[in-house]
Amino acid sequence: MQAIDHSLKRLQLDFVDLVYCHRPDANTPLEEIVYAMHDMILQGKALYWGTSEWSATDIMGAIVGKLAGVAKELNCTTAQLAIAWCLKNPRVSSVITGASRLAQVSENMKALEIAVRLTPEVMTRVQEIVGSNFD
Repeated sequence: MQAIDHSLKRLQLDFVDLVYCHRPDANTPLEEIVYAMHDMILQGKALYWGTSEWSATDIMGAIVGKLAGVAKELNCTTAQLAIAWCLKNPRVSSVITGASRLAQVSENMKALEIAVRLTPEVMTRVQEIVGSNFD
């Protein structure tokens, strides 16, 4: 929390749009890292948080594992569900994806098909799982 406070002071900002947690700290429980990022958002210091060098196992261990059930019901991957949710979220103006292989681009684009199937009920379920309220 001190790091974001110092960064905001240096940048002369009240909040940032996005905070990256580049690598998980092997000495800090994953749950503690996730709660810290969540608290940062709740306190209004950041709008969103993301990762860059986390393994799939690390991400599944964070806030993502419970979404697998929703993705399975929609017959898609968790990544496709996440991209589709971003597409449907009225507070997200653009969705930026990354891929290192052509196959990943194709898989990511399938989220367009999933987005049309995200009913308000499904959106609410996802919000409840991740502990966010974007109404």
